Formats: sequence, C-alpha cells, structure tokens
Amino acid sequence: MFFAARIAFWWTLYEVSLHFIYVEAVLKNVRYAGSLPKDQFFSLAPTIGMFFHMKYVVIFGLPAVFARFDNMNPQKGPICISRVILFSKVWREFDRGLYLFFRDYIFIPICRPSFSLQRKIFGVLISYSFVLLWHGFYHHNIVWIILNIISLVIEMSAKSLYSIEAFRMWREKTFSDVTFRRILAVLHILPFAFGLYSNIYFLGGSEAGALFVKRMFEEETVTFRWPFILLVVLGYFFSNVCIEVERQLELRRNEEKEDSVQKQE
Repeated sequence: MFFAARIAFWWTLYEVSLHFIYVEAVLKNVRYAGSLPKDQFFSLAPTIGMFFHMKYVVIFGLPAVFARFDNMNPQKGPICISRVILFSKVWREFDRGLYLFFRDYIFIPICRPSFSLQRKIFGVLISYSFVLLWHGFYHHNIVWIILNIISLVIEMSAKSLYSIEAFRMWREKTFSDVTFRRILAVLHILPFAFGLYSNIYFLGGSEAGALFVKRMFEEETVTFRWPFILLVVLGYFFSNVCIEVERQLELRRNEEKEDSVQKQE
C-alpha cells in the first residue's frame, strides 16, 4: 500500500505541476526561450529532465502496483536523475527491462569471448542503432544517440585504462583514495556534459538543443566566461554528491546481502 501511495503522490504532483510549469512549451517557443536570462534558461535543462523522470515513475509504477498486488516482483522504477553523474547509469537503471534486453541479446553476444574494448564499442554502436531505429531517424534523435555514444566511449576508455595493472598500481602509489576520488569527480564532468546536451536534444528537440549549444557552449564554454566556471564548480560538487550517494547505497546493499546470508545459515 505504501508503494501505491507513493505512485499516487507523484502522479498527483506531476499533474498539478503541469498547470503551473510550462517547461516544454517554453522550449518549443525558441524565440521566447532565447530571450530568457541565462540562469533561468539553463534551469530549463534539469527541469525538463525531472518532469520526464516523474512521468516514467508513474508509467512504470502504475502497472507495478497491480503486479505487486498479485504477489509478483516487477523491476524497480527509473533511477532518479538528480543523483546520477554518468549517463551510462541512466541507461542501465532508467528503463531496466530495455537495458536487460540489450545486454543479454545484443551487447554480450557481440562482446564474447574476449570482451575487448573494440568489441565493446561495436556492441554499443549496434545497441544504440536499435534505439535509434525505435525512436526514429530524426535529427534530434540522431544527435542524442551520437552524443550518448561519445559519452559512453569516454567512460569505457577510462575504465579500460584503469584495468591495466601497471596503471592501477601507479595510481595507488601516487594518489590516495580521497585524492583519486576528487580527480574522478572532475573527470566525470566531461561525459556528463555530453549526456546533458544529448538529453536536451532528445527531450526538447533540435531547435531547443541548438539554442542550448549556442548559449551555453559557444557563448560561455568556449570563451571561458564566468558562468562556465560556475557550472564546472557546481558540476564538481554535484559529482562528489553522486559518488557519495552511490557509495552509501553500495554499503547498504552489502549489509543486506550479509544479513540475508546470515539468515540462511
């Protein structure tokens, strides 16, 4: 019953919010969106993402309520994007059923038997091609997929580098775990930026995406103006928060596993 009450709460909040917050309408009116002050304009990006998340909490949660009433164990709902810095995690834990399908029937068969970086990249390209085929070969979807692929290749390349024993030993001798975490928090900003721009194209369309590129990338990032520096600093703090949340959740999962093992014994 508590789960059903949660879904009802988010459904009600989502419906009520749509009567007061017109984020999609603002992004469709490119002239008006372009006239907004940049602090208000930039806030449209996380807002539209949060609305998208709330919508799918309801879409996935409503059938899950009835499944639980029938003593079934449905997949968990979409992960909250407000605590995710790497969009590969969004792909894994937003639409979990879709991810399991791609993992088991496309990605893993392609990567076997070596699971080399080249095979992994090829598996990513094929998987995202299916996503693009499903959503349609429109400009904003193509940009969305390309930017996601770039973000994921950056992440996979970094993980492959760290899997090299000599590099990992050098890191352990040179940097403490705390220092290395801070370095990771900075490095996470790059793939996060690609993922952020990609979602703006996906959710807002080509015109809104191009406007964000113009106002955020061309006018602020390339020129290294103050808003860009502020966004990087905030991104660093956000990255640290996401890393800590994930660490705490991992500790909780390990404790639950230990408790379940002790109960079985």
